[in-house]
Amino acid sequence: MRTVKLKNLNPHLDAKPVSAEFFLLFNSTGKVEETSFISGADQLRSAGEAFSEVKFNMTFPPGSSARIVRRGIVLCSKVSGCNLVLYTPNSVTSVK
Repeated sequence: MRTVKLKNLNPHLDAKPVSAEFFLLFNSTGKVEETSFISGADQLRSAGEAFSEVKFNMTFPPGSSARIVRRGIVLCSKVSGCNLVLYTPNSVTSVK
């Protein structure tokens, strides 16, 4: 439930896998409103744009306007393509 397949973010990946970490701000529909690159491979810096195309399975109360910050890591390799894995909610202790 914490892993989603992303479109191939870099079709010219080297043999070496790459990764990058992001903060993601989710709205009450489960869509990503905003992203922030934390660290990792520079070629994945713009990967946050691909998150808006993915529907995440998050449950909010009906009519809620809440938003949730999650931390995730994008992992890309020639074999598996690109995946986003969300860390557990308690891993976000600061957004600085």
